Amino acid sequence: MHTTIRKLLCFSLTLAFLNTTTLVLAQSTASTASTLVPPQIASAHTIFISNAGGSNYFNMFTGGPDRGYTQLLNDLEKWNRFRIIQSPSAADLIFEISAIAPATASPGNDAPSGYNPQLVLRIRDPKTSAILWTTTANVRAAGRQKSRDKGFDKSVAVLVDHVRQLTGEQLTVEQTKATRDNTRAPNSEKILFGTLLGVGVGMMAFGIYKATHMSRPTLPTARTSPCGTPFCPI
Repeated sequence: MHTTIRKLLCFSLTLAFLNTTTLVLAQSTASTASTLVPPQIASAHTIFISNAGGSNYFNMFTGGPDRGYTQLLNDLEKWNRFRIIQSPSAADLIFEISAIAPATASPGNDAPSGYNPQLVLRIRDPKTSAILWTTTANVRAAGRQKSRDKGFDKSVAVLVDHVRQLTGEQLTVEQTKATRDNTRAPNSEKILFGTLLGVGVGMMAFGIYKATHMSRPTLPTARTSPCGTPFCPI
């Protein structure tokens, strides 16, 4: 029982730590981005969009692994901040998008227990191919096809919002909320975290109760003889 409690508590604390770390990193990135962003990004006028592909995991979305490329192209055209050209060598920047889904495992268990789908956008210098900046967005894959596609498109919009910040543009309230929500654990993980934490605490409390309320063994009482003394005359 103690081993089970220890594993549950370790898993719960790990989830809480990862949640907190993600939020702290997101806030830190937002506060320091303006001083760290290469000026080449803000001054760029033309871009080339490169499709770096993705894993088979993304076949659950309409368009498969290429959906990230087509949706990014669509969102950037709507933004109209950059002129999208077909020659990478003539562009000021290269936007390279890829879709990854690394396997994840719970603490104390090496076997994969799920996947963490993400969209990765790398901004490269066309002349040197050096990566000037990298930003990511989590992909929420849940529900039916239409819901999954909608969640995917929201993730692409978050990538574009990250680029807006890099260029110095102020996000709207809705865009700020969307980027913040994307860094948070989805509701399914929150429910799992709460359930595991509740089970762990409950089992620990039960163990403490059992340890502190252990019944003391009672010794058998000596039988009394009919004459009232331990020994009766025969």
